[in-house]
Amino acid sequence: MKKGFTLIEVVVVTGLLGIILLTVMGVFLNSMKATNKIKTEQRLDEVGKLVVERINRGIRPMASVDGYLTVCTGAPLSTLTLVDTEGETSTLTCIDSRITLGGENISSSQVTVDCATNFSISCDSADDSPVIQVNFTLISAEAGSYDEGVLIEKSFSIEVVMRGS
Repeated sequence: MKKGFTLIEVVVVTGLLGIILLTVMGVFLNSMKATNKIKTEQRLDEVGKLVVERINRGIRPMASVDGYLTVCTGAPLSTLTLVDTEGETSTLTCIDSRITLGGENISSSQVTVDCATNFSISCDSADDSPVIQVNFTLISAEAGSYDEGVLIEKSFSIEVVMRGS
């Protein structure tokens, strides 16, 4: 009697191992996609909170809004010029998919903002102090994912009372 495996036994075992390997790889790839999505959402959240804090620190001490009566009574804006107590101006705007304050990029290079549809500034008056509301949505593609082109968006809103006046 010969010892060994028949061709059919080898083919069946190879097929079963292939099926098991494909199943394990599918689970692994799906977990990698989920991990990338979670990391991207966390990055968007961190960047958004940083932008909100920078906007808050940039607007709160300002003395006034340049052209307050005409600017703060109309439709939402895409650019707002602020004036400090010494008369120096600082502009909050969205340019080239980046949020800038005083000419400095305050959003990360890892995310973008669709300036035309996902960025707006409005203002109102509360007890003679301008209240500035900024709404923006950060957009990020999942970096390094197997599903390139999947966009993740997160919206943020901040309302700041100017106290410098």
